[in-house]
Amino acid sequence: MKQLGYPGKLPASDLLSYIWDAKKDLRVWEQQEIQIDIRNKHEVINNFTVAEIQNFIKSTSRVKHYPWRSHILPGILSTDFLEHITGIIKNLQTGFAYSVLFIAQTSDDGVKRFASLGHSVTVTRDTDPKELYERLLANHKFVQESSNGVFDERIIAKSKYIGRTGSIAHAIKLQRMGITSREALLNPSPLISLGVPLVNWWHIFEMFRYYQNTKKLDSSSGLGLADQIYELNKKIWAKYIDIDGWMLVEYTPRMLVIEHSDLGSIIVFKMDNHMLIRLINQLGMIEIKDHLVREDRITREYAHATIQFKPAMKGELARITNFMPKTGHRKFSTKVSNEEVNVNNIVVADLEALVTSKGENVPIFVAYYTYRNGNEICEIYNYDDYDHDPQAMLVKFWCDLITNCPNTNVYFHNWAGYDAFHTLDGLVLAAQMYNCNIVPFVKNSKIIEIKLVNKDTKMVILTVKDSFLLLPMSLAKLTKSFEVETIKGHFPHYFNPLEHGLDNLNYIGPIPEYKYFEAQRTNQVEYAELKAKYQDNWSFVQEMTSYLRDDVRGLYQVLEKFFLGIHETMDVNVSNSNTMPSVALKSWKETYKHIDKKPDIYSLNKQTSLLLRDSYLGAIVDVYKPRLKGVGYYYDVNSLYPHSMLNYIPVGIPTFEMLSVHEFLSTNWFGFLKCTVIAPDNLEIPILAIRLDGKLICPTGQFTGCWFSEELRFALSQGYQVISISYGIQFSKDNRVFNKYISYLNEVKEQASLEGNLGKRTISKLLMNSLYGRFGLKDIETTSLICAPSEAELISRNFPIKKSIQFSNGYELLEYYPLDCYHNEANIAKYIYDPMTAERNVAIAASITAYSRITINTIKLECQKLGIEVYYSDTDSLVTNKELPKQYVDSKEIGKLKLEHVLSDGYFIAPKLYQITTSEGKVKNVSRGYGGEFTQADMETLYQGQSVEKFKTKWHRDWENHTIYFEWDKKLRLSGEYNKRVKVYDEEGRWVNTKPIKLNEEPCKPVYEIYPKRSLSDYTPKELNYILENLSLNSRIKKKVAKKYQNRSNLP
Repeated sequence: MKQLGYPGKLPASDLLSYIWDAKKDLRVWEQQEIQIDIRNKHEVINNFTVAEIQNFIKSTSRVKHYPWRSHILPGILSTDFLEHITGIIKNLQTGFAYSVLFIAQTSDDGVKRFASLGHSVTVTRDTDPKELYERLLANHKFVQESSNGVFDERIIAKSKYIGRTGSIAHAIKLQRMGITSREALLNPSPLISLGVPLVNWWHIFEMFRYYQNTKKLDSSSGLGLADQIYELNKKIWAKYIDIDGWMLVEYTPRMLVIEHSDLGSIIVFKMDNHMLIRLINQLGMIEIKDHLVREDRITREYAHATIQFKPAMKGELARITNFMPKTGHRKFSTKVSNEEVNVNNIVVADLEALVTSKGENVPIFVAYYTYRNGNEICEIYNYDDYDHDPQAMLVKFWCDLITNCPNTNVYFHNWAGYDAFHTLDGLVLAAQMYNCNIVPFVKNSKIIEIKLVNKDTKMVILTVKDSFLLLPMSLAKLTKSFEVETIKGHFPHYFNPLEHGLDNLNYIGPIPEYKYFEAQRTNQVEYAELKAKYQDNWSFVQEMTSYLRDDVRGLYQVLEKFFLGIHETMDVNVSNSNTMPSVALKSWKETYKHIDKKPDIYSLNKQTSLLLRDSYLGAIVDVYKPRLKGVGYYYDVNSLYPHSMLNYIPVGIPTFEMLSVHEFLSTNWFGFLKCTVIAPDNLEIPILAIRLDGKLICPTGQFTGCWFSEELRFALSQGYQVISISYGIQFSKDNRVFNKYISYLNEVKEQASLEGNLGKRTISKLLMNSLYGRFGLKDIETTSLICAPSEAELISRNFPIKKSIQFSNGYELLEYYPLDCYHNEANIAKYIYDPMTAERNVAIAASITAYSRITINTIKLECQKLGIEVYYSDTDSLVTNKELPKQYVDSKEIGKLKLEHVLSDGYFIAPKLYQITTSEGKVKNVSRGYGGEFTQADMETLYQGQSVEKFKTKWHRDWENHTIYFEWDKKLRLSGEYNKRVKVYDEEGRWVNTKPIKLNEEPCKPVYEIYPKRSLSDYTPKELNYILENLSLNSRIKKKVAKKYQNRSNLP
């Protein structure tokens, strides 16, 4: 094979070799300061001409930067995946390193989804391909199980050169081991037995620094230098730690690494005011901090305890002088900012783009709209005026916004999902012209918010937000729900004048055919009305301008009503919130703070949250019987989740319990249990759910899970048995947490319905339904920034990268893990910090979803008792063959059922894949990932277990090119496969029923079998530290531990 950079067609075994082309990318990154000559030409910057903007864009494109490159690998489960990885590594040049991010994808249920297989990994020629492959396999399995998807399609590898290996040798070593603190999260309780010496690390670093200065040793990595240092300091080192079995493997003035052949590794980073110590073995990683109190006193912070000790000398034992357990739980704040709403700082923006015959999406119009002092301000930009240069048009758009609308919030509807892909590059260029930093807020790799901050004054001059995250519905629905003056219009988005013989957008003629309109936005009746309105005088530019103006004006009117309506209803200002759940949380706090003697709500620490995460299960969506012939009934539960929030909720500080089955059954114990149960074999509709192979199923037999105590008790009433308990997490309980909030909003909703106030009714429903999920948010483990090329290189070299977006001026958006620093360069400290942690309590969210499952399962079981057959069940709905008793049905009362449809026919193939026909003859098709129509013949084919082919237009988001691509008539294969229950066939081979999957798992081991219960004096400090670090003792035991060992000095 040719050398790297081979331009011809590569054989399959060498696929992707060229992405490692070191010849092109191995120069040291030279940061070039761009001289922006045009910035000082104008006192008023909005006087930039088109030519000046285009000149600036050209000047920024000359910056040298090393981009991430995307290339394709076969599926990770394919037989030749390892061969591809091996071929790539063998063709790397010695001495150079790359950061590689692997992304899996799937078209499960017709929806294209992507998932990163862990964070980026550092790869060199010395990387073991088998270890890398095993790491990817483990992460792939975790992704599938946690995301309820099958990521079995191709793998996308994104690579970037990051430097020579000398300075990152230890980073590569750790990556080859597959050890990072991020990975430790995959196992909430890693059994880490590696102990850390109770030594004064400051003395050791000063000792090394002395020898470095006097012996002229260079800071470096490698065993040669390590041996020299080891021999030079053997006597002094022996004062602090028994050297038998330990070997110094790396030293710099800010980092020390020692390893043990059996126990693992200790890595010490010297920070400005503390030592950061990481303990690593093959089972995981823990992290502690040492603070120097005085010369002979060290304070050591563990995740769940702090100890103070006097360091040991050779032949002596370290003396613990204080033991201070800590929970890490933070009390929820009930403070809410109630400043008046200023709708004058609302600006609405929107972009329209052409779709070419090749599927390229080209921005052609962009607009912003606001309302100031009684005056309507609307600016619309047409790319005909910018020499058909969309980037110049967008830079001008942003420059005018910065100048004309400072200190405002700019809202795009679906910014994160669409507009950002087109407009963010222009915003980065404009920010550079205005000497601004760009501060992004990225969550789950979505750009939620962007702030422009003046570098000199540090003032925020513009904030870009996504209104869809506040109001998650289409603009057409919003304008109708809020009954605003301007409703969304119609436009043929797939019509391109440039492909109809024109060299500009000035098409005037017959209205384009219906095929150029989007069917979900414009139906045939509406199109007929449009066609009757126009003869041969339909103007593309005129209609686009009118359509765009109506869009921004309509969204502004919706947001104005929404902001004022929230403030009127809940006395809360929306302008500082990015999502509807955050608005709901503020609104709840506003009501909760007025409750007398209210229980405290805590934001749980990471360890407890991880232990409880498995109990946060979603709704049960199942097919019980696939074919309804004749009369049927489709019921919905009124406000299922708000109704569940009226029950007893977990409150207070949780305590870890090692309890027996008898202790649980004989008491009113309240909380969450990890346990093994046996479900009766004769259950047609089991109750307890678990995740299995990425799916939420309700099996029979013997299996282990983590469940809310009240759902377990409900299961016990139906014949379940609890046979072993691993551990429990106990809470206090209170039923007043959400009672006032839900009751008040339900009254508002009912009153709004009577008054015909659709906007107020919409607000109350959103507030009720958006709150519970806010408590179940995961911790944010990454942070993001947009930075210049030299800074991007520094971060890429030192931190694992989750997401990277390159801009045309060389700047880069990096989403990285700030606590997983590979090594500690002198200028990297400011990038190491804990990411923002918002208030959250997964126990509350898990209990509410559990109560919801109890509600819907109670109705199903009652149907069985009454001889009513259940065909299908979704989150808050079910389909039966008979009417339910009247005591269960009330169209207004929350928690009761509402009859939505009387049916005449139905096919139920799989979750979210069904067709029902109402008694009026209306057909409703549901298919996640398709959204189009099905014929009855299609459903019959699926019912027979065969596939149906459909075609749809799909779009693909592309950050590499900052655009959206459309794929016309994409073939979609829909399958009748259903594997959450077992299909049952009659004698003629027809699918007529389903039955639960039966499991037979080993029972879980109780924690007290691993560490038997005994008196506290029998525990060694090592055992106590283990339990504190991995399982959390309850507060009662912690107090005893603290008292017992406060002054103990004779430690093993």
